[in-house]
Amino acid sequence: MADVGPGKGFWHTLPGVLTAIAGLLTAVTGLLVVLHQFGVMDTTGPSPTAQPAEETRVPSPSEADAESPAVQEPVPAPAVQILGVWEDNNGTIYAITQDGADFSFTAVNHALGFRSQGSGSLSGRSFTTTFVVNGAHSGDGSGTISEDGRLMWGDFRDQLSGSYQLSLRKR
Repeated sequence: MADVGPGKGFWHTLPGVLTAIAGLLTAVTGLLVVLHQFGVMDTTGPSPTAQPAEETRVPSPSEADAESPAVQEPVPAPAVQILGVWEDNNGTIYAITQDGADFSFTAVNHALGFRSQGSGSLSGRSFTTTFVVNGAHSGDGSGTISEDGRLMWGDFRDQLSGSYQLSLRKR
């Protein structure tokens, strides 16, 4: 073992410095792994250069002759955010995940012995969905989301219950 002079501790020796550097690298690596797992450092999204450019309509030759300016087509509004926990008017709890305009959900009502899983898509404040009830009966539906994104309602139908209406409130 190396002689350590008076007033010099282990951390002032080469093995001490190397131990400190190894400990620091381990801590930083652990932090990066945790941040990545919680999505803070998510690298799966599109790169800034992959963003679609806004589309503009090119004038026809007759419009160009009239010296009319290019008209921009309206860009659809981004999908409303419905990610979270919702409850319907029957007490069923919905856990909804969302990826852009696509969503999926699991719905459970233990009192009614009900479980449903499904997915769908959003277009502005409208949605369409397909689902399976209790692993056996398929269904579909469509509806509307309120402007503040805290309520949704719609018409649904499945093989077991037929047609019905539901409203959901964000918890």
